[in-house]
Amino acid sequence: MRATARADESRRRLDALLDAAPVGIVYVDAAGGLLAANATNRVIWGEHPAPAATDEYAAWRGWWPTGSERAGQVVGAHEWPLALALAGADTAEATVEIEPFGRPGVRKTILVRAQALRDEHGLVAGAVAANMDVTAQVAAERALQASEQKFRNITNLMPQMVWSSGVDGRDQYVNRRWHEFTGLERLGDARNGWRALVHPDDLPELLGRWRESFTRHQPFELEHRLAHRDGGYRWVISHALPFALDGGPVTHWMGTLTDIHDQRASEEELRAAARRKDEFLAMLAHELRNPLAPISNAAQLPAMAGLDAARVRQSSEVITRQVRHMTAPVDDLLDVSRVTRGLVALERVPLDLGTVVRGAIEQARPLIDARGHQLSVAFDGSGLIVDGDRTRLVQVLSNLLNNAAKYTPRRAHRAGRHRQRRRQRHRRRATAASASRPTCCRTCSTCSPRPSARPTARRADWDWAWRWCAAWCNCTAAPSRPAAPALARAAPSA
Repeated sequence: MRATARADESRRRLDALLDAAPVGIVYVDAAGGLLAANATNRVIWGEHPAPAATDEYAAWRGWWPTGSERAGQVVGAHEWPLALALAGADTAEATVEIEPFGRPGVRKTILVRAQALRDEHGLVAGAVAANMDVTAQVAAERALQASEQKFRNITNLMPQMVWSSGVDGRDQYVNRRWHEFTGLERLGDARNGWRALVHPDDLPELLGRWRESFTRHQPFELEHRLAHRDGGYRWVISHALPFALDGGPVTHWMGTLTDIHDQRASEEELRAAARRKDEFLAMLAHELRNPLAPISNAAQLPAMAGLDAARVRQSSEVITRQVRHMTAPVDDLLDVSRVTRGLVALERVPLDLGTVVRGAIEQARPLIDARGHQLSVAFDGSGLIVDGDRTRLVQVLSNLLNNAAKYTPRRAHRAGRHRQRRRQRHRRRATAASASRPTCCRTCSTCSPRPSARPTARRADWDWAWRWCAAWCNCTAAPSRPAAPALARAAPSA
């Protein structure tokens, strides 16, 4: 009686333990007949039958899950882990999609693990199996896989290079654009990792900034050069952000690299165009100001009493010439394309250099008179013919005269002589000036003497002016049509 009572007590404890288990548990005999099943197993399978043999396991509907070699195929009666354990396998395990009894159309995913029970002779006396509902876990894994695939698809469509990495440097990912740019499949494929791809001049700053951002968990941003698969370097802007889950520690870093090489080149070109425009407009302002003084003086003459007709006509001619001289710079100013590119159009024609000298003196005369200077001009011959732009050559010489007047002590006497023995040298200078290229930078160090090189009270002479002219001509010279020897017997001097 006592033994029977103890056996009943033990059975009740075992049933209570089985019912409290969070997984479904079943016991079967050697033939596969169901001996016991706990409450959780009925929650998973519904009100299932009690098979008497393994052949009746066919009533338990199951399919191999998505992702397996036999995905979608029906699980046979002798393929269930319980049947395999009864057939001699010590343990058997399988993940199966099932349809619970009494709930058509409902699918669950369960993990089944079975183990054979042997008697004292080692013969299979039965088996026990545990059924665990992993539907939620499998759904979460599938959602994660779908999200990961979506992330990869999106990043592969982006024009930027995208990367991610764990804080330990593992679990790395790069998108397709990284491979297209660098030719590498992964971040660490280079000999020294991604560091080998950064331009040596940019690497120290990048490492310092990255170390600071990594330590402080702060966003990272830097423009630097990155090796391209074609062999050169291109400018990129790099961004990176740390990622943490629910306020926990940082687990990953994710970043992008955007190719900005063409953008930087365009910005530099825009800045260069702006500089050329400013230089061009500054030059035009200077050249437009020079003719105003003779125009102003000539315009005042008609108002003077007792002025004869010849002087009035002379004043009119001065105004006409200077207005015509101003037309070319104004035309250049109105041509927006030349202003943007900093170009000056040349109108080269054969002309007498004497007219250039006289035009320059006419523009500079008001300043020379205002400074109390005396200017002497002598001509030895009939003229020197050059192939050039009259307006530009007048600008050059008038600038020389104006600078000489500005930096020469007041009431000094300056004389210009042009001797026959210097004819060839001046002809070369005049020919070079006439062929000046329109792309000359008027503010370059060759064309514009530095303040320290300007003449002082002891050095203000025409030799300095001619050196300045020669430097300007050398900077802008180009092949030109030489003047006819018969017309180059003499040249004016100023």
